[in-house]
Amino acid sequence: MIITTIGCMVGAMKTIGSRIAAARERKGINQSALSRLVGVKPQSVQAWEADRNTPRPKRLSLIAAALDVSVSALVDGIEVETNSSYQASLAGQAKEARRAAYLKDGEILIQKYELASMVKEEMPTDYVDLVSDLTVGIRQLDGLGIKYSDPTNLSIITAWDQSMASTIHDKDFVLIDRGINQYAGDGVYLIAWAGYLLIRRLQLAGTDKLELVADSPTHKSRVVPAGKIVVHARALLVWKAGKL
Repeated sequence: MIITTIGCMVGAMKTIGSRIAAARERKGINQSALSRLVGVKPQSVQAWEADRNTPRPKRLSLIAAALDVSVSALVDGIEVETNSSYQASLAGQAKEARRAAYLKDGEILIQKYELASMVKEEMPTDYVDLVSDLTVGIRQLDGLGIKYSDPTNLSIITAWDQSMASTIHDKDFVLIDRGINQYAGDGVYLIAWAGYLLIRRLQLAGTDKLELVADSPTHKSRVVPAGKIVVHARALLVWKAGKL
């Protein structure tokens, strides 16, 4: 078996935490992204990489799969080249482990979407996080008639500005499906256009064209080439925030 380049890099590190950090950097993701992949908070990843805490074996397997290395690369610093069938099996195990981390006792853990670390566009100047994680009953969620790609793709964001009023208001909580990354029929999406991060209603406006609809009458709708729009997620549900 052949020692791989990534294995050599990871193996050069002396601790599990430093090997996780090296593999993560090699993968090109930040701590927040890794935390989402393995179903923990960013503080847990920080603690692992600082060697303040060591992930348990089950979690370590999930970390290894997320970073495309073997457990032995993280524990012993040795990584071997593996065949495609093994890699496919590892990916399958990682998916099931992620599901187990999110789905417990008939409930689903919906984590905050780390907008600042997950998108390339400039953040809205008035964006404020008001929610962290939510635990919701799966039966109750499905009872609302919501269709989503996979439970592990659900996240929560805090809406900003009034451009989507009266559908979505500033500081409302919006449930999004990160598994939908292209136009999938008329609906509300988290998108990027012209360098801006927006929540907009998308409607088909002709061949390879989409209309960006701001539900507020004070904002103008625009028809733009579909290829100019980056879809980050589809909005599924809004929780209204109102003072009593």
